[in-house]
Amino acid sequence: METDSAYEQKLMPDGKLNIDGFMVVFDVSTVHNRPIERQVEFVSQILQSLQKIRKPVVLATTKHDEAVDRFCKEAGALVTRSKLNIPIVETSALDNINVELAFMTLAHLIDGTKMRKKIIPFADAYRARKDILEVATKAYKKLLNTQVTDPKASWTIWKKKFMKESDYNHYVELFGTESAVEHFRKHTMHLKEQQLRQRELRYLDSLPTVLQYFLTSLDVISDKSWISCQNYIFRHPDMPKFFINMCGEGQTWKDCNWLDSDDKRLPFDLLKSSEAETTFKNHVNALQEQHKKLELKKKFKDFLEENKQVKPGKPISETYINFVGKECYNSLNEREREEVYEQHQVDLRMRAKQDFQELMWEKSEIFTELNPSVRLTQDDLKIITNALQNDPRYQLLDHLEEDRKVMILNHLGFIQCPSKERCYFREQCVEAMAQKILSHRPARPDISESAAALKGIEQPFYLVLLGKDGLASNINQEIRHLCVEDEYNCQDILFSLDYRPIDGDVTQEQHAFVTPTFKPHGCVCVYNSHHTFEYVQMSLEQTWLSDLAREDGLVLDRLRFVIIQFHNPMLSEREINQLREQGQQFADNLQCKFYYIPSEPEGTERRKFIQAQTEHALQSIIRPAASALLSCWQSSDYLEADMRIAVCMMCGDKFPMEFALAPLLNQEFFRVVNKDNGQWLVDIFLDDLRVRLNIMLTSYHGANLMRDTLFHGYVLIYSAQRQASLSTMRAFAAHLQHQIPILVLAIADSIGTALLHDENVTTLISEGSSVAEKLKAYFMTTSHTFQHQHSVFTPFFNDAWVHREDTENFFIRNLDPPSPPLSESNPNIDKRPPAPLPKPNDLYHTTKSSTSNSQSTEDSEPLYDHLVFPNQYHSDSEQERASSPSPPPISSPTDYEIISSIAAQTNGEHLIKPSEIKSRRNKYVEQYRDHHRRSYPAADVADTMHLFSLYGISDPVAEAHLHPPSAYPFKKSSSMRLSEKAEFEELLDTSLCDNPSCQQDDTVWTNNQFKPIRDKACRTRLEPG
Repeated sequence: METDSAYEQKLMPDGKLNIDGFMVVFDVSTVHNRPIERQVEFVSQILQSLQKIRKPVVLATTKHDEAVDRFCKEAGALVTRSKLNIPIVETSALDNINVELAFMTLAHLIDGTKMRKKIIPFADAYRARKDILEVATKAYKKLLNTQVTDPKASWTIWKKKFMKESDYNHYVELFGTESAVEHFRKHTMHLKEQQLRQRELRYLDSLPTVLQYFLTSLDVISDKSWISCQNYIFRHPDMPKFFINMCGEGQTWKDCNWLDSDDKRLPFDLLKSSEAETTFKNHVNALQEQHKKLELKKKFKDFLEENKQVKPGKPISETYINFVGKECYNSLNEREREEVYEQHQVDLRMRAKQDFQELMWEKSEIFTELNPSVRLTQDDLKIITNALQNDPRYQLLDHLEEDRKVMILNHLGFIQCPSKERCYFREQCVEAMAQKILSHRPARPDISESAAALKGIEQPFYLVLLGKDGLASNINQEIRHLCVEDEYNCQDILFSLDYRPIDGDVTQEQHAFVTPTFKPHGCVCVYNSHHTFEYVQMSLEQTWLSDLAREDGLVLDRLRFVIIQFHNPMLSEREINQLREQGQQFADNLQCKFYYIPSEPEGTERRKFIQAQTEHALQSIIRPAASALLSCWQSSDYLEADMRIAVCMMCGDKFPMEFALAPLLNQEFFRVVNKDNGQWLVDIFLDDLRVRLNIMLTSYHGANLMRDTLFHGYVLIYSAQRQASLSTMRAFAAHLQHQIPILVLAIADSIGTALLHDENVTTLISEGSSVAEKLKAYFMTTSHTFQHQHSVFTPFFNDAWVHREDTENFFIRNLDPPSPPLSESNPNIDKRPPAPLPKPNDLYHTTKSSTSNSQSTEDSEPLYDHLVFPNQYHSDSEQERASSPSPPPISSPTDYEIISSIAAQTNGEHLIKPSEIKSRRNKYVEQYRDHHRRSYPAADVADTMHLFSLYGISDPVAEAHLHPPSAYPFKKSSSMRLSEKAEFEELLDTSLCDNPSCQQDDTVWTNNQFKPIRDKACRTRLEPG
């Protein structure tokens, strides 16, 4: 009900008032200080008074929601005593029950109509009213649930929206607006609590993962309480990654505006909740259970390790009988047992295969004895099996027979066709480790030092500074600030700078670019205005015009330029930009750098050039000169080697590779030649003689591919703790020629431990010594100080140096077998079509060469490069042959003298030994430096004259006999002139003629003598057919 002030109030008028009916109210509830007798007496008097006036009367009992049964009976007794037919209506104004019925009943009595409204008992009316209220309340709540979903919703806004809803209006009619507002407030509070709860549940779901991150094991938790663990997490450096603490004291995260935050982190005070503590206890229990499972699995794994019945490839169904009754087995479920057993099988198979692979390396002699050119047969496999089957490492793979067979075939295939990519040891392959070591090893001395810098000579560098109005002097001062006593270091090359500032007419001698004592290398052009820019352009143009008349070449063509513009505050921004564009275009025409120096900030002393920009400009001129010096030095014979030494190691050895190679890596001079092939250069001193060595590090399987490559010595390294290493070394050494110097090095102690007292080590050292004795080779063992013994290999290198010529002669004799006569190899040779005649002046061109060995003297024999044949396609036609000059026209008297002097010599007496020729560098030295080259004996006069008339062959069989497959190429030594294989193959890409003398001519390979002719211009050296 609304308040009294919500309705209009009318007072009774004075005087006589006409009343049609009376409503007598009787309160049936208990009221303090008002006994029921008093109310009964008062109502009884009223009813007696109303009985006299004979007007309709209705007795309404109120507050029936708090009614007392005795009071209800007293009301009935009053009506009975009054002897009037007064209807009694049971009402409740609080619940709005029968209130309207009481008035309607009185109205009917006043009207006197026979149709009267039925008086409903309070209980029935209460039930009907309650049903109406419940339906209205449900409808209103449903309206709130469906439309209001934001916990921050405003009643003012939603009230306007609800005014259009009938459910809301009906509810207000029944309960009032205040009740509707209260329901709305409760609904929004419920929404907020619901969202907070959902977020809390989401936090609690992620809390186990967070606890696992901070409290990873029982060792971290130890016996800490939950509060101590909270403090541990709070002090952890990673706490801000997972938690946020944004509420003040006395507040929780629910009291803050947390719903508006998109932060995924957990509020730290969440840990203070009981749910978080329960999660912590569950986490501890899970860790304890996990620890217990791990202990059981570990015990089961240890039991499997101790049980000899468990072998690689044997299923658990055949071995489980050995585990039944064990706690570690029974306490695990079936999946966990199989998981542990399978992991144990993986470890067993891996170890067994490694041991079997080691066994095959220990039996290397059996695999290397098989002929790789013959198809593998079952007898060969039987021989290998018989040699391996008695070893326990072979028998251990009885349940993996297929895997064992595949391993044997793979190992055999690798031995016969090895490669770094297929090496069993992968990253421990010697080739891979060599590449890794050399790629991170700096050169000594530094690669950036030029040849002159190595000798302590400063490089002079002359600079022309061109600029008007004092700009040349200014740039001169700035450059000198960058130098130390006019010396500038670029790429570790020290340049001594000399300057020539020019600001006048360059056509005059005192302002010329070049003087008898000043030959410039670079030019710095400076301007800051249109006037100074035109001066720079005009000066360069005048210098260019004067250069055209010079006989000693153009000055500007030899110079490197740089253009610099610095800021001029007297010019506008537009003029400055225009000058920049012109300067950049001018620099593009000169193909040089352009730099702009902006103005200095205000408040500082204005400088015309910034130091950094000036240094960039200077480097743009000097750096190309430094690079040219380095390129010249690196491409020179300074990097040529005198001997080649092969260092062979076994893949997978446990000792550090740097320890075994320390005497070869820690020399004063060290230069990597090819890190991919494991090659580097070092210098050693043999009896006061400086010798440069080309060291090639390779594995034994890689060395097998280079048996036909010339090496002046072999260093065979093996581990004295590994039988496979010794066996592999022994198998490789068995195929080496005993004429080549060999050093066998046993790595016995690399870490300072007393391994020499080990019986196994002693045995392997003794066996290695026996191998060296059979090979008549040097033998050496190492100590923990081996890496500091830089001269430990000197006796071996000295022996290799003394026998280098014998090694080279032996290599040449065994390089290629002699070719059969052409008539035997291919009697039917088709004729080629006629070829054009050669040009008379181009036939005998030779390539020019110069000496490049530091040991060369004035009495050194000259080195002669091969003749270049421009016409290699000859004709087999007799007519063409008769009409063409033979020999071709002589290009000059000098060429004629050379050929005549060669022709005057007899066959077989003047073939040149490689060790009798000094090495020289020709104009193709840079091209040859990156490739291997081969040495061949020179041809005599008769062979040379025959080769002039050679014709091409088209039969590949004859071609194969004429050019048999060659061995692996090598680089030259100081006693040999080495040439590229491609050089001779191109030269000899011809066939023998039909002349019988050509077919019967034999080349002498041994006992060749060479008498140098120092006054001749060239000499021909060809590969014998």
